[in-house]
Amino acid sequence: MIIRQMTSSDIDTIVKLEEENLGTTLGDTYFNRMIDDNSAYFLVALIDDKIVGYISSTIDTYSEILNFFVIEEARRKGLGYELLKMVIKKAIESKSKSIYLEVNEHNEGAIALYLKCGFKIDHIRKNYYKDANAYAMIKEL
Repeated sequence: MIIRQMTSSDIDTIVKLEEENLGTTLGDTYFNRMIDDNSAYFLVALIDDKIVGYISSTIDTYSEILNFFVIEEARRKGLGYELLKMVIKKAIESKSKSIYLEVNEHNEGAIALYLKCGFKIDHIRKNYYKDANAYAMIKEL
């Protein structure tokens, strides 16, 4: 497994994988605008040169995880944990006060990972997703 910063050559693949795994995408326009932004911290996880996971975040005084997935066949191997740990480390190094995210209330695996990494449920965002509420979670740094 290799984890590296996302590059512009990854954008088409990430957009496709976001749509397949999340049902939505930040979109190529967003990625092309943000790829060189100092606050953007986008990572990809690869196995055998194939992107199998990804996390997008903004690192600032208050950091945020935007999108995050590991494809089905690569789950339960610690990839998500490693991606999330790298974002947390970057936020700490950048003197962020906290990291914030939203997660589907039914995504038990993701919620367990976030709790394991020290996130706490702050509040519920009603009807955030078309078919579910979201837990707004935060990790104070």
